[in-house]
Amino acid sequence: MSSSKQPFVMILALAMSLSAFSLPAAYADDGGTAGQEESGGAQTAPREPSFTAGTVDIGGGNAISVEQAAILPTDDGQIVVFTLNVQNNSAQDLQFINYWVRLESKSGAHYSVNLMPQDKDKNRIPAYSSQKIHFYSKVSSNVNLHDLKFRIIEWDFSAANFEREHGVVSISDDYSYVTPVDVPRTLELAGTTLRTSITRVTAGKNDKYMTPALTFRMENTGVKSAVIPDYHYYIRTADGLQYPLEAAGLSKDTAIYPRFDKEIQLTGTLPADTPTEGWQLLITQQDDTAKLTIPTAFYQMPQPDTGDTGVVGADTVKKLEVGSNTLETSVKKVITNKNDKMYSSTVFFSMKNTGQTSVSLPKYQFTLKTADGLAYPVAAELDNVSIDPQVSREIQLQASVPVEVSLDQARLVLSSPPPNPDDPESKGIPLAAYELPAPNQGQLAEGDTGEFSNADGTYTVRLNSVQRLPWEDEDVLAASVTLGNRGADSLPIPGITGYFLLDDTIEIPVQTVHEDEVVSIKKNGEIGLQLYGKIPYTNEYSSLKLVLQQKVDDKTTVDLLEFRHDSTLLPPRFVSVGDSFLMEGAGRNAELAINDVRTYEGVDGSLLTVFLNVQNREKRFANIPELAAYFKTSDGSMYPAEISNLKNKIGPNSVATLYVHAILPKDTKSEEVQLLVGEAVKEGGFDTSGEPDGYIKGALFAIPKENTQPKTDFKNLLLYPYTLSINGIKTEVLSRNQFRFALDYALAKSLLADGTDIEEHKLIIEVTDAAGSDLKFTRELSLGSDDGLAVGEHTKEFLITDEALLLRLPYLNSYKINIYDEFHGQKKLIATDTYNWFPVSE
Repeated sequence: MSSSKQPFVMILALAMSLSAFSLPAAYADDGGTAGQEESGGAQTAPREPSFTAGTVDIGGGNAISVEQAAILPTDDGQIVVFTLNVQNNSAQDLQFINYWVRLESKSGAHYSVNLMPQDKDKNRIPAYSSQKIHFYSKVSSNVNLHDLKFRIIEWDFSAANFEREHGVVSISDDYSYVTPVDVPRTLELAGTTLRTSITRVTAGKNDKYMTPALTFRMENTGVKSAVIPDYHYYIRTADGLQYPLEAAGLSKDTAIYPRFDKEIQLTGTLPADTPTEGWQLLITQQDDTAKLTIPTAFYQMPQPDTGDTGVVGADTVKKLEVGSNTLETSVKKVITNKNDKMYSSTVFFSMKNTGQTSVSLPKYQFTLKTADGLAYPVAAELDNVSIDPQVSREIQLQASVPVEVSLDQARLVLSSPPPNPDDPESKGIPLAAYELPAPNQGQLAEGDTGEFSNADGTYTVRLNSVQRLPWEDEDVLAASVTLGNRGADSLPIPGITGYFLLDDTIEIPVQTVHEDEVVSIKKNGEIGLQLYGKIPYTNEYSSLKLVLQQKVDDKTTVDLLEFRHDSTLLPPRFVSVGDSFLMEGAGRNAELAINDVRTYEGVDGSLLTVFLNVQNREKRFANIPELAAYFKTSDGSMYPAEISNLKNKIGPNSVATLYVHAILPKDTKSEEVQLLVGEAVKEGGFDTSGEPDGYIKGALFAIPKENTQPKTDFKNLLLYPYTLSINGIKTEVLSRNQFRFALDYALAKSLLADGTDIEEHKLIIEVTDAAGSDLKFTRELSLGSDDGLAVGEHTKEFLITDEALLLRLPYLNSYKINIYDEFHGQKKLIATDTYNWFPVSE
């Protein structure tokens, strides 16, 4: 190179060194030594130095620079890649076909140079512009980059060997193709540029493996979208060993818009004893045409942060990096139950995604470690779990520990996914450790409101009360729970189940009944649940807990919340005489009230019957709820009662009457008895079969004093669902041995009644001599039938053929008619009146 041209070359090299040079297409890169500039005492961001190895003047004010020279080991040697930056400073096009480059070693070895496939058609460099052309060459494994030199030639058929040399660029000893720490590097991608940098490096470690994690930032500094090529990422250690890295946060054809940036997470696995000094990040790309792995960029990595896996306090946030997002993690509470052998602990682990995109959770490993160093596996369901931006998610972790082991100062350790998930011995790297709050610290009391979250959203739960209701030779424990939604959208109803825990020892499984006929919980809405189970009626206990769980599948449940409760239970609501009880539930609201009471006297006992009015409080036709009932006597004895059922729906505000009846000790007074009524349930739902396995929401009705005086007329006699009025009675002698007895009557039936017990009611008419003789005859009549008393206005007649009675009639003045209501074989006198023989009585 002539000395007369050195000033120009120096000026050109200086100008080029102040520019960002990078490989075109996917192979370009840029970077250099770090630098700081001071202006007015203020420091600027690090400048991107070039990777120019040298520049050769080719005449006419034009030059060729050797840039981006790098060497990378391959399976059969090494590959050298470099870029020629051809600068045309003339007013005419420059044809690169007239030039070439020779690659030699300082020892004189020559190496074949090849154009990169994507540059094979590059030749014309327009006036006053530059063009970058990329090359590669295969060299032997013992060649060092600093042993190489690049001869720039021009084809000249008048010269020896048809070549005219313009200059030689040698790789100096201080030349480096590695981007310094904390300096950005620009990559060119098909007409746009990416400014790249490493923002963070961490490395976790266990006894076998080290797991580095790099945060790699890419900013599109061009004017059009940049599609990220299929890069391959490696860590190259100080002694040249390469370990692949997996990229999270990228998908096929991921694009970055202009002025947008994206961070990806690069993770890998190295032997635990690998020194961390001198690590480099290597980015390569596979060229399928040349069948080569081409190095794209090298970055000097900062010393990895080994991470602080020190224990964080209970309910203290620990940040974890996942992809380009951050999770704020913490332990909220722990619920621990105990049997004779094991502690069963549920750890409520909270995660909030503070990033801008959804996070698919890695399959973290969890371990429970005691203060004595014992480690127990912790089960976590993390399959296909994702968290949207700014959304919190609570997962439940399950662990079992022998009761002999102390849980004081136990810790929850979170580790990275194991390198080999199929190997049970494969372990992840500890990333965080959490102090555990005191077990059951999150326990709630009756009336408190707790929260839980699942994949659908966050729910509130409140325990309203717990009742203990008699059921045959057992008692029903029934908990009233309100499930709420405080979110912005409707939520599906989760599968809630659970159990009662008596004295911290005995588990009583529960069935769950949904009080409301809905399929979701609306925004700011609530629904009612009833959870019931059974215990022997003789069983006593001093403490009770309700543990709520969510059913994941047929075999899996997770604990949600725990409510503590003492042995004081909510008594059934007392309903005074004349008051009513509202049985609530969306789609099934109904009001209950006692209408009347009748006692049917028997030989060994009394049949107590209560007429219970049920009013539909819905806006639509609805079925009357199936009920279950007991009569409670003054000494506390409980007698199961039968209840008639209605088959048909009744209209809004319509009232139907049900018979509630049972055999009680003879001479029992109705006012000394109470009626316990609740909604019948069966197998976790409201009963529709007539054969319930329990009942809930009990109410205790005071029974009014019975009117024991029969009516003295036959108008509007109530034999529900019928009402009978006898409007006239006729007697007539037809012959010496026959006379006629006739009734003119009106029988009406309630349109709401279609009960199963209607056929049990019969009307008995008894005729006796008013003077007290033994003359008597009776007739038993069914109601609502043609052979008995039919509905409507009719005349019912009987022909009496009793010759003895006929012989005595001339000597009788009047007779008495008694009307009985017969129910289940026992009868009740409801009306009586006296008439004269044979004249018509109106």
